[in-house]
Amino acid sequence: MGEVMKRTAWTVLLSAALLLSSATAALADYPPTQPPPGQAPPSGGGVAVTGANIALGIVILLALVLAGALLTSFARRRRVQA
Repeated sequence: MGEVMKRTAWTVLLSAALLLSSATAALADYPPTQPPPGQAPPSGGGVAVTGANIALGIVILLALVLAGALLTSFARRRRVQA
């Protein structure tokens, strides 16, 4: 039971860290004190644009998920053969 709890705790901890690190750019200037120069004040509709570029983060996340899946698969194959 201890191993399951340890894995669950790590999953929750890393998920919270990912959430906080990805939300930092969106919360950097919230609530905005004034609109950026040259732009009209927000009208309250539409999708918020933060200007954050998360493409690299998504690529890294996908690479880590793929690496984890492969390592898990190889570990199970090794355990079955041994």
